[in-house]
Amino acid sequence: EADLLAQGPPTPEEKEERLRLEHEAERMEINISTKERAERLSRMLYVYAREHPELGYRQGMHEILSYVLLALEMDIAVQDRHR
Repeated sequence: EADLLAQGPPTPEEKEERLRLEHEAERMEINISTKERAERLSRMLYVYAREHPELGYRQGMHEILSYVLLALEMDIAVQDRHR
């Protein structure tokens, strides 16, 4: 996200996209255990959309990413238990 800030402030379109992504993440809050996790998901989607403007955000990406994020969190939890 820091690299994005070096690119300058977001355009009005990017701000609108960020709000839409935050809304999508909030809709998934049923499947997301914490507000912090929803914010992390929103930030990840925003960074992806800004780094890949030709694709941007597409409906349903938040659902796929939420399961990828869950799998990563589970892997980290297992590794922490084995330390």
